[in-house]
Amino acid sequence: MALIHSIDSGLRIIKKDGEVVYLVDGWSVDDATVPAQFGIMQVDLMKRHNRGQNCELAQFDSIVLPGLILAQHIFRGLKRPLCADDSLNADEQVLIHSWKAAWDFEWNNEFGRPHRLQAPLNSVFVVLISKNMRHADKWPQVYGWINRWNWVDEDQKLPGAPISWDFRYEEKLFTREGG
Repeated sequence: MALIHSIDSGLRIIKKDGEVVYLVDGWSVDDATVPAQFGIMQVDLMKRHNRGQNCELAQFDSIVLPGLILAQHIFRGLKRPLCADDSLNADEQVLIHSWKAAWDFEWNNEFGRPHRLQAPLNSVFVVLISKNMRHADKWPQVYGWINRWNWVDEDQKLPGAPISWDFRYEEKLFTREGG
């Protein structure tokens, strides 16, 4: 699997002890004026590739990578249980970034480029991130770990946010001006 488009566009890669992490630009939730690096392990992207989830790879490459820094809203805490990274309370600290992405992408042929599609109508793109607490010693440059991403219906009262965001998430941490 190759993330040719992303590497060409400046994706940063860090390697340590035989592991590879791809870094994506975003904003710190501790101070929304401070840029932060969010990571995803190469092995996690390879798992998606091996399962044939090429559309997810296309979305990572063409929506998450350039779009995370453009998030309109950042929320914290899922109002549903989530176990991740050996934590039974991962739902409490998960960060949710959302924005109105202009396009969707699919990748039918792993040797070609992703194909641009119209974004789903009345939808926003959502990325779930875990703060880097458990692996901060090994990967100190990683502010948080990118876990999942998908399209969600848009809330009519808060443009750029998922529908019923106030019932889905514990708190809204950040809204970009004009968003």
